[in-house]
Amino acid sequence: MAVSGRLTRKLLLAFLFVALVPLGLLAAFGPRIVKKHFQDLSRDRIAGVLNAVQRDLDLRKETIRLQVDNLATDPELIRELAVASPDGVPGLALIDDVVERRSALGLDWLEVTDPTGTVLARGHARGDFGVSLAADPLVAASMTGTPLAAVTALAAPDSGLALLAASPVMFEGKVLGVVRGGALIDRAFVTRMRLLSGADLAVIDSAGHEHATTFMPDAAHPVAQALDRAPRDSVNGAPDSTIALTLEAVPYRVGALPLIGPRGTPVGRLAVGVSEADLDRTLTSLLRLLGAAALIALFVAVGMALVFATRVARPVRALALAAQRVAHGDLAVRLPAGPDDEVGDLMAAFNAMAVDLTGSRERLVRGERQAAWAQVARRLAHDIRNPLTPIQLAIEEVERARADNDPHLGEVIARAGRTIKAEVRTLRELVREFGDFARSHAPRPEPLDVHELLDHAAALYAPSSITVERNYAPEGRIVADPDLLTRAFGNLVKNACEAMGGQGTLTLTTRGVDGGLEVTVADTGPGVPADEREKIFTPYFTTKEGGTGLGLAIVRRVIEDHGGSLVLVPSDVGARFVARIPTHPSEEPHGG
Repeated sequence: MAVSGRLTRKLLLAFLFVALVPLGLLAAFGPRIVKKHFQDLSRDRIAGVLNAVQRDLDLRKETIRLQVDNLATDPELIRELAVASPDGVPGLALIDDVVERRSALGLDWLEVTDPTGTVLARGHARGDFGVSLAADPLVAASMTGTPLAAVTALAAPDSGLALLAASPVMFEGKVLGVVRGGALIDRAFVTRMRLLSGADLAVIDSAGHEHATTFMPDAAHPVAQALDRAPRDSVNGAPDSTIALTLEAVPYRVGALPLIGPRGTPVGRLAVGVSEADLDRTLTSLLRLLGAAALIALFVAVGMALVFATRVARPVRALALAAQRVAHGDLAVRLPAGPDDEVGDLMAAFNAMAVDLTGSRERLVRGERQAAWAQVARRLAHDIRNPLTPIQLAIEEVERARADNDPHLGEVIARAGRTIKAEVRTLRELVREFGDFARSHAPRPEPLDVHELLDHAAALYAPSSITVERNYAPEGRIVADPDLLTRAFGNLVKNACEAMGGQGTLTLTTRGVDGGLEVTVADTGPGVPADEREKIFTPYFTTKEGGTGLGLAIVRRVIEDHGGSLVLVPSDVGARFVARIPTHPSEEPHGG
């Protein structure tokens, strides 16, 4: 009973601790995390609104430019300017035409000048002409034959900002005049933008003066001042491009878009603000809900702890004692019938386990032994197949040379002999290594040139119908096991050539990385399906007829035994395997 009482108290304390720690963490960090999430959500929303407003401004500017360009090429306007009075006095027909065209095009601003930049007609001010616009950058550019569109600060007696475009009126290579038109960035403009974006806007010139706003009354100047004076929060280590403001008790997240003038410098800003009132209300409600949920969870946790501690203590203690006896080799131990619940089922399962444990242990040992030998046999068969391929190719090459009475038969035989000897040495090494397999042979590192190993693999496995491209780093020397890496690179190259069906491009790339060398083997074959990319390195998984499924698993093991890594990088064309190998081996071997 004393043991049961101690276990009950411990279980009760454990249940309470498990319940209270998360609740404490939730109380301490939950509101902060939720608030940060809502702040990030607000920043994402204002960023989306700023992008939408910028796109609308760009679209509006392009539309105005096209309208002005089309008007500048209108034959009727060209004719009217061609016959215009040389003394600068416009004809009534031209003035009427410009007034009608401004209304038809839906423009706030439209004017036509002569070749010197003097206004001949204004569609927005019928009787206003004779003013010189030669100093205006848009008009000055168009007088030289270059159309231009930008936000412009209107000159006195006009004021404010306008989105204008200017285009020359040409006839037989001569500038007859300039058409300048566009839209005022005024109250109507920001009201329309507010309807499109759902955000409040304010137009601020380069001097900080407000020209139009949809913010609350008397709230425009605080926006203009706050954009320059308010401290910026830090987001991911960088200053936030937006600010938080409260205007008339309404929280806003405000950002600004520069209005670029014809000279490429800002002539003003478009302040864009999104109300955070809905987010604040949601945040407050969520925090209250979290508090209530935490309080309820506390009471529930205490009650459940009392119930489960008492119910679980006795049978768990008995089960623990029986498990200790089994651990010491007493497989005859049995538990009495337990309660009619999961704990009782566990006790019954323990009794069944004790009955079958001896037989299961023997079957497991026997099965593991068989599986280990099967794996050894598969790996041996797979690694023997690789050197047999170049031996067969060398013999076939000698046979073809002999049948064709090749005058260089001696050289072919010598080259084939070298290949066969090299691969026979590889086979002998394989036999030796698998003889020592139980000792888990670790890499035997020595200085080598990775580029030579890659060239050797390409020469062995890439037929002449495959184009081999090499993009090697200036230095390819590392310290590694040459035999292991030769087989690993040969396996990757062989797989790539087989995937391309003997036609395509094999790309071998190396580049220096921090503390090692990155080797990439890429092909132009069909690639690896997305649902198989996570399984291709699994032993025995293969999609090739007759494959053992050990090739890539062995390659990865070789690379990892050298302290490196092998991954399949997604590619639009073919497959792309990237291996990273340390320049020098680590002090602790990675092989197991």
